[in-house]
Amino acid sequence: QMALRYKEHDPFATGKINKIVKELKAGESREKAYYNVIDRADAYYDKDMLALALKTYKKALTIIPGDSYALGRTKTIHRQQTVERKQLTAYNRYMKSGDSLLSLNRFNAAIATFEKAENLFPDKPMAPDKLILSRQMQHAWLNRKKLAQKEIETAGRYLLTKNYADALQHYQKADSLNPGNQ
Repeated sequence: QMALRYKEHDPFATGKINKIVKELKAGESREKAYYNVIDRADAYYDKDMLALALKTYKKALTIIPGDSYALGRTKTIHRQQTVERKQLTAYNRYMKSGDSLLSLNRFNAAIATFEKAENLFPDKPMAPDKLILSRQMQHAWLNRKKLAQKEIETAGRYLLTKNYADALQHYQKADSLNPGNQ
């Protein structure tokens, strides 16, 4: 502008000023586009939509490469995703272990294992459902065990009176209620 004061309508100075103004406007529009993308990425991040947020932050980095805010957010998301993957692996391991323990009628251990899974992901319905099932199975197993014990006691009384047929019948019923007398 000083050059134009000395020499009005100088084509070289006017060209340089126009070029600078154009670059400033381009920078402003690029910055505006960047902030629009960042706002969208932040909204995804706040809604815990990490995959979309990460993709959008990366898009912002194509507009302004090396931006510390977008780079920081992408690193944070990568850390969060790593933690979530580890938690999911542990959750799946607990669920598998709990199923295995349940199949062996180790109800207390199965319940404890399903509780660990539930603590990792309280909103997933699978662990609470397995806890309910485990407790129901444990209750039913304890009832069968009590009934089997009563049958064994009754069979013992029949043995004392040397009524072997009835004793055998009650022992068989006890065995059917609690196979292997566990």
